[in-house]
Amino acid sequence: MNFQPTKNMQNNNSFTLLTNQMQAWFDAAPQASYLIDMNGMIFRVNNLGKEYAQNYGFRTPIWENIPHLAMTEFFKISNAKEYFEEASNGKKISFEHKIQQKYVGEVWLEIEYIPLIDTTQKITGITLTVQDITIRKKAKAKILAQKNELQELNKVKDRLFSVISHDFRSPLAALRSFFNLLKIQDIDPKQIQYILQKIDIQLATTTDFLDNILFWTKSQMNGLQLERKELSLKDIVNNVANLLLYNSQEKNIEIQNLIQEDNVVLADLNTLHLVLRNLIGNSVKFTPQNGTIKVYSKIENDMVHIAVQDNGVGIREEEKEKLFLMGKYSKKGTEQETGHGFGLWICKDFIEKNNGTIWIESQVNQGTIFWFTLPLK
Repeated sequence: MNFQPTKNMQNNNSFTLLTNQMQAWFDAAPQASYLIDMNGMIFRVNNLGKEYAQNYGFRTPIWENIPHLAMTEFFKISNAKEYFEEASNGKKISFEHKIQQKYVGEVWLEIEYIPLIDTTQKITGITLTVQDITIRKKAKAKILAQKNELQELNKVKDRLFSVISHDFRSPLAALRSFFNLLKIQDIDPKQIQYILQKIDIQLATTTDFLDNILFWTKSQMNGLQLERKELSLKDIVNNVANLLLYNSQEKNIEIQNLIQEDNVVLADLNTLHLVLRNLIGNSVKFTPQNGTIKVYSKIENDMVHIAVQDNGVGIREEEKEKLFLMGKYSKKGTEQETGHGFGLWICKDFIEKNNGTIWIESQVNQGTIFWFTLPLK
């Protein structure tokens, strides 16, 4: 197909140098391409360019002397005029552009304005290229999502090793000490009974902790499958308080379950149990000897508001925003109890997955209230 220049291009030497071979190359280009003269008129469109324009709503069999702006409005290029002027001054413009198509949805285009320069270095026109990169963008987004997922899994692995190496060492050391005491001959039977009771409590607490850690890790690795059902809030608080009995008795802390008998929530048992164990355990950790922890609730609209309140050391204002971030906040308790810095992050994650919210009220040296909400049955 021979190229016949328009009247605007009759004296344009660079364009008249387009041979049949160059025209064939132009038509075979992998991008939709539009040649524009210095007056902003399209004088040549390759085959893919016609297809793109028609797909985006520009219907015409005649391509000579079509205004550049009239065509690019279908690609929704809002700054087409400015881009053309910049390219006319010798600047190459390249950008990615997102549009919304009626039938295909989100479409990504890669668009370039390239100055046409003749052998005398004079700018004689502009090449506008348009390429659909939607598949490439989606593939890139998928790879990025996979990368982020792998990074999160690595964090899970690192935190899991941290928990195993730190949080299990203390209770296992305590168990070993109890068993060593039992080896002593002529030990008083009352002491034996006391030691066995402590071993039972410690084993129950450690086993529960291990179960929760494995459950949380599995939820992060394989996706969390919640089994929401009607649960008695008071019963769950009692169960958690019993599991933490050893810790609370060591500091002579009273855990008061003030939940009303008829408070029934719609939630997943395992995640709710883990949340309460973390919150009440956290209160035990930061409450001094002879303190008190109260767990109570109130109903507002269709939600139950649950509070875990202590009269412990409290939290400074600047520390509050770090509490629910993974690994960003870790502080020793009143008896130098250690922590791993992600218990509250787990709470936030699981509460939100149960369609609730969590927040904190605290004053230094006066105590802390952790609030969270759950749907009523």
